[in-house]
Amino acid sequence: MLSSSLLAATPQTPNWKIHRTGITALLWGQRQLEIQKQRLNETKGLIVPHVLTPKKPSDSIVEISLPFGSNSELRDQYLSPFGHIRIGRLLEDLDAMAGNIAFLHADDGNPGSAPLVIVTASLDRIHLHRPLMPDQDLVLRGQVTWVGRSSMEIEISANSTHDNAPSIVAVFTMVATDPMTKKSTQVNPLEPVTEEEKKRFDLGERNRQNSLANEPPTVDERLVLHRVFMEWNKKVDNADYVTMSSTARQSVILCQPSERNFANKIFGGYLMRSGFELAFSTAYLFCKTRPSFEAMDDTTFHRPVEIGSILCLKAQVVYSKEGHVMVQVRAHVTDPKIGKEELTNVFNFTFKCEQPEQGAGALRRVYPESYAEAMAFLEGRRLFHQHQTSCQ
Repeated sequence: MLSSSLLAATPQTPNWKIHRTGITALLWGQRQLEIQKQRLNETKGLIVPHVLTPKKPSDSIVEISLPFGSNSELRDQYLSPFGHIRIGRLLEDLDAMAGNIAFLHADDGNPGSAPLVIVTASLDRIHLHRPLMPDQDLVLRGQVTWVGRSSMEIEISANSTHDNAPSIVAVFTMVATDPMTKKSTQVNPLEPVTEEEKKRFDLGERNRQNSLANEPPTVDERLVLHRVFMEWNKKVDNADYVTMSSTARQSVILCQPSERNFANKIFGGYLMRSGFELAFSTAYLFCKTRPSFEAMDDTTFHRPVEIGSILCLKAQVVYSKEGHVMVQVRAHVTDPKIGKEELTNVFNFTFKCEQPEQGAGALRRVYPESYAEAMAFLEGRRLFHQHQTSCQ
């Protein structure tokens, strides 16, 4: 089992190791070592074609310890201003870990074959089942659970060593690309062995599509929008509602080399952390009390973000009900010469606010004013009902 170690900067320390957590740096270092071995063979002309090799889910298991309880320096790296574990920091580690797991599965075991490039396609879901305690050690454990042609589903759980109960469960989709053509390429097939592995594989097969981009609004959802519109218009002061656009917050980031991964793109985990911190602030301002993180769903990576890009993150509350606030963050890169924006990421977060449902201090509801906002509203509503169903 891997164990975290804090890294001191030296003249030989790669730049990405200085700015990442010890866990992410350790994971990247292991993967880079394997890639360097393969590239050495490439320079010697020893590269052979990649051979598809069936793998079992257990072949890709990675386990990492986060000894928060016994390592105060490590704990300080992850501590939030409120004395909790920083979810954003953990997102970086989970993304890096998913990459290593996918790399293990995609590797054909031949040091002479060219290494495939692994990229994050999406974070399908991450659910916080109970609070993360800064004085308790965590163990992260993950493996491949489903494989398509070029995509791999990775499931990672974080368990407290206090009672071995799961605190977080995250599911990523990673994609393998050919280092020469830059296009997606076929990966090793997965052969589940146990009944639990077969069950997870079937679940991954069923859960490939679940967004408004692929499924238009239902009749019931259109009626919900109509009811919201009627309620908004019949109230004189609209005290129960706020416009969705009035909840919007944004940040602009000049993407620095210090935030790159070893593929020389901006690290996906850093993008998720930036999206989370903006979403948290947006929910905090909306609730007027400190929210607690519950889930992150349907996070998509449309294109890589280059070093030097101007990245604009725009967050807004898209749905609220029963103390839950759904915040969507959309990330764009902007060409300053022509002002053209390109969508790079969409993040969906769920927060819990401790507020009464009615009366003074009640959680307000959001009113969409355009078709695009209405679609975001319904997406947030779907996620809310998914969470309610999964908790039953």
